[in-house]
Amino acid sequence: MIVHLFRLRALVALFAVALFCTSALPAQTNYGGVRGLATDATGAVVAGAVVTLTDESTNISRSAVTTSAGEYTFAAVDPGNYSVTILAPGFTKLTQTHVLVTIGVTTTVDMGMKTGSTAETVEVTAEVPLIDTASASNGQTFDQQKLQTLPNMGRNPFLFTKLDTNVTFTGDPRFVRFQDQSGSSQLSIAGGPTGTNNYLLDGVPITDSTNRAVIIPSLEATGEMKLQANTFDAEMGRTGGGMFNTSLKSGSNTLHGTLMGLTRQTNWTANSWAYNRTPYVVNGVTVAPQTPRGAAEWYSYAGALGGPIRIPGLYNGRDRTFFWVTEEGYRQRSPLSSTGARFPTALERTGDFSQSGVTLYDPYAAPTGTNRTVIIPNAKIPSSYLSPAGLKIAAALPLPTTTSATGNNTFGNDTLGDRADEFSLKLDHQITKWWGAAASYLHYGSKEPSGNVYQIPYSTANLLYRKVDAINVTSVVTLSPTMVLNAGWGFNRFPNESKRIHTGYDQTQLFPSAYVSQLSSKTFPTITTSGGTTSVLGGSDSGPSDYFSRSFVVGLSKSYGKHTFKTGYVFRSISNVLWSTSSGGGSFTFTGGYTNSTNVASTATGKVGSDIADMLMGLPNSASLGVTPGSFQFNTKYNAVYGQDDFRVNQRLTLNMGVRVEMEPGFHEANNRLTIGLDPLAVYNYGSLTNLRGGVQYAGINGAKTYTSDYSSFKVAPRVGVAYGILPKMTVRGGFGVFFAPSSFSPTTNYSPGYAPSASYSGPSGVAALPANSHPLDAPQNLYSASALVPSGNTLGYAAGIGGSLNFIDPARRSPFVYQYSADIQYELPGGFALKVGYVGAHGRNLANSFNYNQISSQTRAANGFAYVSGPDAGVKTAAAAPNSTNPIGKAGEYNGVSSGLATTVTNPYYISGGNGLLARTTITRAQSLRPFAQFTDVTYASSLGGTRYNSLAVKLQKRFTHGLTMMGNLDMEWARSTTGSPRRFTFNGTYELPFGRGRQHLANINRVMDVIVGGWNYNHVMIVQSGSPLAVTQTSSSTDAGYGAQRPSFAPGEDAHSVCSGGSLLQRLYANKFMATGAYAYGNVPRTLPCLGPGYFNSDISVNKKFHVTERVSAEFRAEALNAFNTVQLAAPGSSNITNGSFGTVNSQIGFNRLIQMGGRIQF
Repeated sequence: MIVHLFRLRALVALFAVALFCTSALPAQTNYGGVRGLATDATGAVVAGAVVTLTDESTNISRSAVTTSAGEYTFAAVDPGNYSVTILAPGFTKLTQTHVLVTIGVTTTVDMGMKTGSTAETVEVTAEVPLIDTASASNGQTFDQQKLQTLPNMGRNPFLFTKLDTNVTFTGDPRFVRFQDQSGSSQLSIAGGPTGTNNYLLDGVPITDSTNRAVIIPSLEATGEMKLQANTFDAEMGRTGGGMFNTSLKSGSNTLHGTLMGLTRQTNWTANSWAYNRTPYVVNGVTVAPQTPRGAAEWYSYAGALGGPIRIPGLYNGRDRTFFWVTEEGYRQRSPLSSTGARFPTALERTGDFSQSGVTLYDPYAAPTGTNRTVIIPNAKIPSSYLSPAGLKIAAALPLPTTTSATGNNTFGNDTLGDRADEFSLKLDHQITKWWGAAASYLHYGSKEPSGNVYQIPYSTANLLYRKVDAINVTSVVTLSPTMVLNAGWGFNRFPNESKRIHTGYDQTQLFPSAYVSQLSSKTFPTITTSGGTTSVLGGSDSGPSDYFSRSFVVGLSKSYGKHTFKTGYVFRSISNVLWSTSSGGGSFTFTGGYTNSTNVASTATGKVGSDIADMLMGLPNSASLGVTPGSFQFNTKYNAVYGQDDFRVNQRLTLNMGVRVEMEPGFHEANNRLTIGLDPLAVYNYGSLTNLRGGVQYAGINGAKTYTSDYSSFKVAPRVGVAYGILPKMTVRGGFGVFFAPSSFSPTTNYSPGYAPSASYSGPSGVAALPANSHPLDAPQNLYSASALVPSGNTLGYAAGIGGSLNFIDPARRSPFVYQYSADIQYELPGGFALKVGYVGAHGRNLANSFNYNQISSQTRAANGFAYVSGPDAGVKTAAAAPNSTNPIGKAGEYNGVSSGLATTVTNPYYISGGNGLLARTTITRAQSLRPFAQFTDVTYASSLGGTRYNSLAVKLQKRFTHGLTMMGNLDMEWARSTTGSPRRFTFNGTYELPFGRGRQHLANINRVMDVIVGGWNYNHVMIVQSGSPLAVTQTSSSTDAGYGAQRPSFAPGEDAHSVCSGGSLLQRLYANKFMATGAYAYGNVPRTLPCLGPGYFNSDISVNKKFHVTERVSAEFRAEALNAFNTVQLAAPGSSNITNGSFGTVNSQIGFNRLIQMGGRIQF
C-alpha cells in the first residue's frame, strides 16, 4: 500500500498546490465552526445575505456574506454559545440563539427566511446538535458540565477520555495527578499504539519527544476538552491514535469566580486487598492477621477568577479585553513500608561476627586446590584486615530493630509527602472588529520524594523537582466575509531533575582525593550487597534532563460556493537536553564471595561467608564508575503542510477530502555526539587486532548522515470522508486516512559511546590468596585504567565501544504510520437521545520494536551444524555437517549426543591484554565467536518491525441534558490480540438532578428552609467495565544461545493454546503444568499471545452534590465522592515469564486503588 502512496505523490502534491493557490484554514485547530444554508419559503437559495455571529458571553461579533449558492461559513470560532443573525432585503431579520460551538465540530445552522420587513425580527433558540452531519470524523467533547460534575480521581481532564469508545488506558489508575504526565499519557486511541497521541492546548502542541503532555491543565482552567479519533481531516497530524484538543477557559463580560476544596482522610479509606491478606508484622513479630491501612491524607484546593479587564478611570475592557486566572494544588501524604532487610549488628560493624553463627574464610591465606580452607578464628576479623573505607560505609547503615539471628532484622516505614501547584492565566483581546488575539501561560511545580523507610542519611532516596512552563499566543484575523487567517505560537519546557537526599556529599571522607576528583556526581557511592540489604545505600544523581519544544501553526480558510477550502502549515522543534550523572558517584558491590570457601556469593540466611565482612575488608566483588562531561542536546524538526476541501454537495451529503504532507527527519545531536548505527562494511584495526569488520558510525563522520533513522523525506497522508443524511435525523458516515505516528525518543547516553565513558572492575574469579594489606576499596582509583575514564569522543571511530554492547536507533528505521478507517450510522432518537453504531479499524505499520542486530543468523547456524526446529525437539545437525556425530537429531537438553553446543568455550581471538569487557577474556563461547560482529556483544537496534491490527464494533448512546438527566454509554467489541487491548469494554457516565426542591419537578414551591434540606441534590456516576487482556508467556532463559531476546516455552504433549487457560479461578489464570521448557537450540511453539485473558477491570465512581443558592449570583455546593465505590479489587496480570516458578499463571498483586472517599465544597459566583 505504501508503494502505491509514493506513486501517487506527484498527483497529491499537485492537489496540495492547487488548494494552496485557492484557499486555506487553521492547523491543529482547537476551534469549531458554524456554517449554514440560507433559503426562502420556496427553498430557493438566498445569496448576498449578511450573517452575523455573536459570542453571547463577550458580545464580540463577526460577519459573513452568503455565497451565490446561499452558503455561509464561520471558521476558527472559539467554543461557546453564540447567536446567528441573518439579514437580507425583503426578508425579516432572523436570529438563532444559544448555538453551541464545540472543538473540532462545524455546527450546521440552516436559516429559512420569511418574506417581510427587515425591521421585523424572528428569534428562535437552537437545540444542541446530537449528531454530526458535517464530517466523517469521530470524537467526544467533554464540556463544563462533565468536567465540573463527574467524579475524577486526579482532577485530570485528559482521563475523562477513558469514558469514550475505542479508548484503552494502560497506565496505573492511581497515578493520574498533575505530576503524572507519563502515566496519564498511557492511552491507546482507536487501535493506535499506546503513547502515540498528540496533545493540543488552544490549538498549539504541548507534546514532548516521549509523546506525553508536558502539562496537565487544571479543571478550573479548562473550558472544554475534546478527544478526536478517526479524524479524516488533514489538519490533524503527528499522531498514531488520537488528538487531545483542549481549550482554555476565557473570561466574559460578567465577573465570575470559584473556590474549591476537597480532602481524603485515612478513616474514610478502605484497606487494600493485599493488606487484608498480609499478616501485620512489627519488628519481625506477627501481631495481627491483617495489615492495617497506613495513614494517608490528601488535600486539594483550587480558585479561579475571570471577567473583563477594567482599570478605573483609564480603561474599560467590556466587549473587548478579558482575563481568566486559576490556581490549583494538592498536598498528599502516603504511607510507605518495607518488607524488611538485614543490616549488620553493632558487633558486626566492628568486624566481630562471633555471635552471628557464620563461618568466615580467610581470603589472605593460601587455598587448598580450588577451595579456601583457612577459617578466620571465632569469626573475628583481625584489625589489620579491616578497611577504613569499609568501616565508614558499614557505619552508615542503620542498626537492626530486632535480634533475629537469620533473615531480616530491620523494618521501617515512611510517609511520602507529594505536593504540586499549578497557575494559569489567559488573556483575550479584540484588537479590532476583524482581529482578535489571545495569550496564555501555565506553570506547574511539584516536589516528589521517593521515601526513606529505614531513615538512612545516605539512602537511595531521592527528591524529584519539576517546574513546567507552557506559553501560547494565538490570533484570528477575518480577512474578508469569506476568508479567515489563523496563527499560533507556543513554547513549553519540562525540566526533570532528581537529586539524592545526600547530594553534596564529599567522598574524600571515604576515599583519596585522586579518586574523588574524577567523580561527576557529588553523592554517597552506591553500595549493593547480596545478603539482605540489597541496594539501600548511596546512589548517584540522575542528572537533569530538559524537554522543551517550540511550535508555530498558521492556516487560512476560504468559503467558495458549496466548498470550504482549508490549508495550513505546522512547524515544531522538539528538543531535549541531558546531563547524565547516573553512575557518576561510583558503585561497589559486595557478595561475600571473598569470605566463602569457593568464592560464591553468600545469602542473608547463609552460614558461610558474609557480604558485610567483605565490605569491612574493602573487597568489592565488582565496581563501576561513569563520567559525563557536559550536556547532550537532541532535537528533531517537524514540518507539515495540508489542504482540505469540505464540500457540502447538498443539505444531505457532505464530502471531506484532504491531504497532509509531513517532513520529519530523525533526531540529531547539536554537536554530532551521537551514533547512528553499525556500518557492517567497515574494516579497521584496533590495537593488535586487524581487519575487524563492522564498526560504529558516528553522526557526520566518514560521510555518515547526522540524524537517526531512515524516515521518508516527504510523508504523504491522504484523508477522505463522507457524511450522508439518509433521513432527517439519521446520518451514515465513513472515512479513511493515513496518519504518520511520532516515534518516541528518550535522551540517553547509550547512543553516545565515547562521550560518556564508564569503567568497570571485577574481582578475581578464583580463590588465590590476596596480597597482604590488599584493600581495593581504600584506593578505588587503582581499580580502573586511567584511560578508561577519559572521554574519547569519536576519536576511536569504528572501534568505539569495542568489547561491549551497543545501542542504536536502527539506521533503517522507517516512518511509523497507521491506516485508520471507520463507518457508522447516527440516529437522533426521541427524548434527546442519539444512537451511534459503527465499525472502527486500524492497521499500524513500521511501529517501534527492538531486536539484537548481532544475533547469529539462520544461515550461519546451518553452516555450522546448528539448525533449529520449532517445539520441544532440539537442534538438528546432519551427519554431513557433523561427521563425528552418531546422533543427527537430539532431544531437548542434548546436542547430537553431546551436552554442549553453542555454549562451548573457545579461545578468544579478540583478547587484548588490558582490554575492556569481551576483549579482556581469554575465552569466549562458541556462540559469541559465530556472531556477525563478534568483537561486540549485543547490538540492540530500536527498529520499526512492529505492526498492529485493530477491529472494533462501537456502540454509543448519548442523551442531552433534559429533564435533569444527561448520560452517555459506550460498548466496544474489539479484535486485536494485543497484550494491552480489551476484547469487551463498557463505559457509562451520567448526571441526574433529583427532581425535588425549588425550580424542580416536585416540591417546586417549597420554602427556603426545607429547600436547604431536600432541594439541589445531584447524583453522578462513572463506570468502566472491561475484560482482561490476552496473555503472553515467555521462559526466563533463552536456550537458543543465538543472541535472541525472550524465548517462548512449548506446550506439554497433548496441550494447546486453549487448554492451558484456567477458567475456574479468579487468581489462577494459566496452568503451569501444561507448559514445558523449550529445550536447547529449539524455538518454543507457544504463540505470541494466548486466548487466555488476564483479570478484567471494574470500577464505579459515584458522587453526590448538594447546591445551595446563597444569593442570586452566589451559590455553594457540598460534594461527596466515592472513588471505586464498591471497593472492587483491580488485579494485576499473572506471572507469565517463568514456567518453573511457583507463582506462574497466578495473580499475586493488585493495581489501582482501594475505595477512596473525598469530601469538600465549592463556591461559585
